[in-house]
Amino acid sequence: MGKLPKSAASHVMVATLLYVPYFGAVRVMKSPSAWHLELLPEGVELTDDGGAGLLCLLQEEIPDEMLWRGTPFQCKVWRELCKIPIGTTVSYLQIAQRIGSPRAVRAVANAVGANPFPLIIPCHRVIRSSGGIGGYYYGISLKEALLRWEAEQQCQ
Repeated sequence: MGKLPKSAASHVMVATLLYVPYFGAVRVMKSPSAWHLELLPEGVELTDDGGAGLLCLLQEEIPDEMLWRGTPFQCKVWRELCKIPIGTTVSYLQIAQRIGSPRAVRAVANAVGANPFPLIIPCHRVIRSSGGIGGYYYGISLKEALLRWEAEQQCQ
């Protein structure tokens, strides 16, 4: 693993760094005011292939300072999304059940769609109860590619 250069350590578009090696340059944030994260956590390392290490690091918990844009319900959903293991998927219904709101499937879907930090808050891991891939802000083909790529990663 190689450390991220210090020159890139602050105000980095982390999700862009992760997308570029695999899927080309895509705009990952929905508005210019959301483009930059405050800082990368100290000690964050990217693997030589550009992403699996950071995905492993961030999959379990998201810093509170990244959730300032959401309602309490959205933040609850986004925190639950961070618990989905890399290489797996869950349904909108399962997320609703896990957060104690089993009848709020549509609200969960809306919260998933409002995610300000794709990849870091892994909304691409949520699919329909039927097993269908569902929607994705950046397109179904990118969602499918992300899920395939993650299924191949081994987080230690």
